[in-house]
Amino acid sequence: MRGRFTCWAVAALAAATLATGLAGCTPGRGAGPTESPSADQSSAVVRDDLRLVEEGDGYAAYVLPFGTDGQRIYGRLYLPDGADEKTPLVVVSHGFASSWTATARDAERLAAAGAACYVFDFRGGSPSGASDGSMLDMSVETEAADLELVMDSLLEQGHVEPDRLFLMGESQGGLVSALVAARRPADVAGLVLVYPAFSIPDDARARFSSVDEIPEGEVDGLFGVTVGRRYYADILGLDPFAEIGAYEGPVLIAHGDADAVVPLAYSERAAEVYANAELHVLPGAGHGFSDDELDDVCGWASELVSGAVAES
Repeated sequence: MRGRFTCWAVAALAAATLATGLAGCTPGRGAGPTESPSADQSSAVVRDDLRLVEEGDGYAAYVLPFGTDGQRIYGRLYLPDGADEKTPLVVVSHGFASSWTATARDAERLAAAGAACYVFDFRGGSPSGASDGSMLDMSVETEAADLELVMDSLLEQGHVEPDRLFLMGESQGGLVSALVAARRPADVAGLVLVYPAFSIPDDARARFSSVDEIPEGEVDGLFGVTVGRRYYADILGLDPFAEIGAYEGPVLIAHGDADAVVPLAYSERAAEVYANAELHVLPGAGHGFSDDELDDVCGWASELVSGAVAES
């Protein structure tokens, strides 16, 4: 059955305890995460070369960078207490001109609920990102390549088993995650899209009718952020709705009905294209969620992860 919709009031859902022990996703609100020089966590997925940088309520975070083409991709691996090689792992991709510091909010909640998470900065993904690269060289396609590299590296280094890798993305990171899931469906156990920016290609075409119209060098991008010609050249001919349906695994889409950046209609259309999608509409939410809204989204995401693992 295609286009399976579920619209929930934000306060209506209580996260369930499912087969993998994911019992909701709101972390403890006590002292909060702390920096620590050493780990007291025995786990098959914690290697000696991982540097512990944060301990929260029910999880610990480690610096885990990867490299490609002589450039570094900075990232952090969040592990729940007692994590092992069977623990599912969610790779979270940030939005346009954002960074891992924004998606850490997701990672803290999901890790406290029992899922490992990896957050990272795309190369050139932000003017102030921790990864190498320039925004003048960044596009949705370069970010898709970065995400695939992250997935392959996590799998090759044994941080997650092949059938327990999930993707989650916010805004442009949602578009990127959706494209990668469609291109590598066998490698993605589930997909979580948070106000995914399926509108970007249409926005690009409204500005440039052909590649020839895109100026060389610097180009004014979204939110007044300067990008390079490649950003628009790579996206101009893209039809995400012609691609994303190739992924037939479980999909969760969360979108606010007051989003002024990416209209809700784009997520409604995506939910129709996917074979196995649930769309959660958050009343009054815009492009960016409050802590309470994010608690609900991560609760739904935890249910998707635990349900997919139980069926695998």
